[in-house]
Amino acid sequence: MSAARTMAFARHGPVYGVVVHSVRAPTDAEWDEYLRQTGEWLPEVHGVLIVTEGGGPTSSQRRSLKKMLAEKMHHSIFLAVISSSMLARGIVLAINLFNPYIRAFHPEDLDRALSFLGVPVAERPALLVVAKRLREEVDAA
Repeated sequence: MSAARTMAFARHGPVYGVVVHSVRAPTDAEWDEYLRQTGEWLPEVHGVLIVTEGGGPTSSQRRSLKKMLAEKMHHSIFLAVISSSMLARGIVLAINLFNPYIRAFHPEDLDRALSFLGVPVAERPALLVVAKRLREEVDAA
């Protein structure tokens, strides 16, 4: 039996990504795979919806994210983090120091978050289906 996943991610359509975190920080292996995949998406992706129960990258994982973005990002990518967790919002503030295009939103502000990402209203239900499917792939504890 494999270890429970702490995060899951997928690309949705040509210009959006979706990331879901559990309450725990990602393992280094999960984070490295995430950076590898998203590094390939960066030229085309314009927005990423991140839903977290409180987990997020560790300080060393944030450093590797910063390095990857500096090397591969050539345009602004908007990141909307949906969480009721104060810890997750603190992580967003830390990332915001090197990426001003990230914002945290409460779950009840989902429409504002999707507007921030520029997701057309007609495309929102399909994006949320992806987020729900990914949530089912991560552990709940």
